[in-house]
Amino acid sequence: MSEDGKLLEEKVELSEHKMGNDQNVITQATNHLNLVYALHPENDLKNISIQTRLDICKTIEQFTEDALPTKQDIESPDFVIQSNRICIDDIERFIRIIEQETELDKAYMSSVLTEERTELDKDLQLYTNLINKIILNCTWLDLPVGIIHRAAGYIELYFSKRRTNYLLNNQLVFGCITLAKENHDMDKYTEPDYSKLTSSIGITVTRSKILDIDYISETVGENINFPTTLRWLEIFLYGLHEYKPELLKWAKHACNYILDMNLKNFNLRKYSPRLRCAAAIWFIRFILRIHCDCCSPAITCEHRLAAIWPKIFVQLTGFQENNELRRIAYEYGKALLSVNEVCVPAFRNKEDVYNYSMVFNTYMTSHHDRIAIESKISSFDKEDLEKLKCLGRIKDNV
Repeated sequence: MSEDGKLLEEKVELSEHKMGNDQNVITQATNHLNLVYALHPENDLKNISIQTRLDICKTIEQFTEDALPTKQDIESPDFVIQSNRICIDDIERFIRIIEQETELDKAYMSSVLTEERTELDKDLQLYTNLINKIILNCTWLDLPVGIIHRAAGYIELYFSKRRTNYLLNNQLVFGCITLAKENHDMDKYTEPDYSKLTSSIGITVTRSKILDIDYISETVGENINFPTTLRWLEIFLYGLHEYKPELLKWAKHACNYILDMNLKNFNLRKYSPRLRCAAAIWFIRFILRIHCDCCSPAITCEHRLAAIWPKIFVQLTGFQENNELRRIAYEYGKALLSVNEVCVPAFRNKEDVYNYSMVFNTYMTSHHDRIAIESKISSFDKEDLEKLKCLGRIKDNV
């Protein structure tokens, strides 16, 4: 049985944990949080329609510089808006959201990347187990996948401040899940269904009984609203403005699949959510260049001929096409190849793929357009991985 299967059967063991006089407890900050941390740019983004985002990205790409236009640039008579559906205010608001998310992303990474090694850095198995528990329990509680990504980020923040775990693993996991749930969508907050836990462990479970939410919240501190890779995707995806609706939908499912698949990838911890999301866009464009199945001949197919990293993505992400971007894509390629070599044949042989990969099992459903077994994604093979390796100039021991 797989690691996921074993963890799924594991009963949740919860016990009271006294913090006592722990000198490491972070007290409430005496100063007000920096204005950046109080912002919720993701809420502003929800009010911008998909069509508006596409029109804005099409307009931004026409700007001569490899950067986002400034307010002065946008209000210049020479700045040409590409659609009558948008106005200057729409463009300025969208760019302001990107700038705010970038500041939050930088603040998160500044907290996570510490000079002193933490218990999480030293123990790969601990990291894997904690993320596995988050994935399994969020799935069990029917929580959105965005909560999984946020809770995983809280694990990183917790260890960057504490260095070691002062809570039981299950308390930490459920604490991060609950905190992520409370901060995932404040407009639609509902209490997690603790009755499922109650039926499993035979005791009354409440928010206060399974965790010390304040302790974890104070540890996460100002970075509680950091932008996850999925939140960045809601911005970067619309740089694909040349894609037809059906292909844009494919791209979103493909990116979600890749990002979820690599949530436990220890090698990616040092990279920011912004860079990891950018690499996912780069990777699926790489796949489309090789395996596009449109009706056009290969020599005239626009997706096979198009640049993998056009200017709009340099503008939106802030990253040039470089070896670091390709190195992350190579990690994505290794993960996808592993799944394609094991899970796809197992599925075709009518085996229970849940025993191999929960992510694959999720993304072969109609809800995700069966992206895990879609031809372009499932065709990625060893030869494609070698091409990635050459592009990124990656050595065998890296």
